[in-house]
Amino acid sequence: MTLKTSLPDMCLLQKKTSGNLSCSASDSELLLRCKQLYEKYLVHVNANLSKGAESGSKVYLSLVNDLTLDEFLVVRKLYCKLHHRDTTPEKCTQCRYLIHLSERISNEGVCELSSLYRATFPTVQYQSDKAVRKLMQLPVAIFKLELSGPGSQRLYVSEVRTMVDYDTFSQVCQMVFSSETMKRKEKSLTREALDVLCKLATTESDRCLIKFSVCKSQGLSAKKAKREYWF
Repeated sequence: MTLKTSLPDMCLLQKKTSGNLSCSASDSELLLRCKQLYEKYLVHVNANLSKGAESGSKVYLSLVNDLTLDEFLVVRKLYCKLHHRDTTPEKCTQCRYLIHLSERISNEGVCELSSLYRATFPTVQYQSDKAVRKLMQLPVAIFKLELSGPGSQRLYVSEVRTMVDYDTFSQVCQMVFSSETMKRKEKSLTREALDVLCKLATTESDRCLIKFSVCKSQGLSAKKAKREYWF
């Protein structure tokens, strides 16, 4: 099938795919990049993605691990335009929920799975195994955390990053955000403690994810994060 796309679609691709194309990229370069991403996505469309890949006992990793969430948004909308011609991506019953889930995760970084799923499918009874299977169609990682003592286990979802060890990441989150830690006099993580956690990370991606999770859990704006933690 020949991929035909509009200039707005190509501009959206450029905007959403940071680092891959320069602002001066020609229309032909944009279209080439769009085709490359689309062909990459087609490999996953007909595959059985529902189970994903388990990493240890607490992490589920999507097999769609060669696209970012922003890239997925672009190619899924293009896929919908090519294959579901009687509707639009925003109204398509097969695509709109995947698009909505991707946008929420991309915007929020880390989401609690049950809340995300119920907000997206308000008339559907939440079942964790079904939610995991649905989310495995996206380039995400789902991991378990027990932050309020025994029996408080919940699932969280974030964009999958190939260089992140999610088993280690889950253990770090467990240590930092557990109820016992947060009940102590020091309600927020000190700059020194955060530095120690970051030094435990083996890659820059790990360090960025740790920093993001710390700021997200405390509801810190970019300005406050810079004042508290100097980044």
